[in-house]
Amino acid sequence: MTQKKAETILVISVACRAVSYMFSKVALDDLEPFNLLAIRFLSAAIVLTVIFRKKFAVMSRRTMFHGMLIGAAYFLVTTFELNGLCYTDSGTTAFIENTAIVLVPIFLAVMTRKMPGHITVISAVLALSGVGFLTLGGASASAGAGFMHGVVLCFGAAVMYAVAMIITDRFAAEDDPVTIGILQMWFLGLFALPASLATESTHLPVTTDSWFSVAALVIVCSIIGFTTLPIAQRYVSAERVSLFCGLAPLIAGVSGAVFLHESFTAANAIGTALIIVAIFVPEIAPKLASPSPRTKVSHRAVRHAA
Repeated sequence: MTQKKAETILVISVACRAVSYMFSKVALDDLEPFNLLAIRFLSAAIVLTVIFRKKFAVMSRRTMFHGMLIGAAYFLVTTFELNGLCYTDSGTTAFIENTAIVLVPIFLAVMTRKMPGHITVISAVLALSGVGFLTLGGASASAGAGFMHGVVLCFGAAVMYAVAMIITDRFAAEDDPVTIGILQMWFLGLFALPASLATESTHLPVTTDSWFSVAALVIVCSIIGFTTLPIAQRYVSAERVSLFCGLAPLIAGVSGAVFLHESFTAANAIGTALIIVAIFVPEIAPKLASPSPRTKVSHRAVRHAA
């Protein structure tokens, strides 16, 4: 698979994950966080296991262990995320959680004891500025009782999201990405189910809106979104993946504004432009920095004349 195709898959995965904020917000009117996670991910895991059952016949213990680690990381991501959504709107949650854009290069720099490149830093700053323009305006409007509690929970989601991307980046290159994608959902659901039984009133969706939202979360956001992410990460670096996550607040902001009537201001246009530039800077900057063949000939001629 070429990097272009992998990045196309990555965009689809990010888009599916982005609309999950909206569907989760609706479903949380009926279901509690762990209850929603258990239904969503166990349902998706069962469907995918039936479709790809042959892959599990040759699965190693190492692959299962890797799937468990990734599932545990995303369990913490989604736990922080859904509890944060109980106090903040979907756009604000998307912005805070996707500060992972900046956290991934920082974490990698700490792990490798090597500073990230200038282009990576510039892209991260642009992307963070973009998601800030997209949602900070709505954050103040939604502030109220419990809002700061929600902000703290969303930052917890951001930290764990960065960790999850780094872990997935490592294991996706060692194991079959489809198997890893299914296993992470199995373990995520299996972690959520006992948590729901122990702390919540566990039940199936009651309202029509809740059923529709859960179905969308299972099919669109989990079966498509979560399964395709490890496939894309096999060919795209963790730093590059984190930048594409800057699209999530844009999509979440638009869907929240259209369907949940959340605020969408003129600043969103600036945010959109900054995110697009941030994504393409790593690809365009090296080409602009490289001298053209004509320039190289001219340099050689100058040196020869000297």
